[in-house]
Amino acid sequence: DRGENPMDPPKILEDGYFWMRDDKRKDAEILKHLEKENAFTHSQTAHLESSRQKLYAEMLGHLKEDDESVPFADGSGFVYWWRTKKGKSYKEYWRKQEGSDEQCYLDVNAVAE
Repeated sequence: DRGENPMDPPKILEDGYFWMRDDKRKDAEILKHLEKENAFTHSQTAHLESSRQKLYAEMLGHLKEDDESVPFADGSGFVYWWRTKKGKSYKEYWRKQEGSDEQCYLDVNAVAE
């Protein structure tokens, strides 16, 4: 039982990493800090590189990189589906209206760049 008012008094949480928030990814101080963190991590885990590559190859082996969903109609005259392509990280979303060409309306790989 949490009682009648479980949020009274309100709980305050401190975020010790809030100072690193940089939504535009332009703050030179934060970028420098992250580069140093990445360099340190790389130096401490360099001996694991061959294992990392083996694990990545194994995980990739369980995925069908060139794939396509079953097309579905939404009632507006369009048929929608997604595709994945080998070497790409994200899906492409496609649609087609009867009598017209296929149209990629969202390429998440391009958005991610």
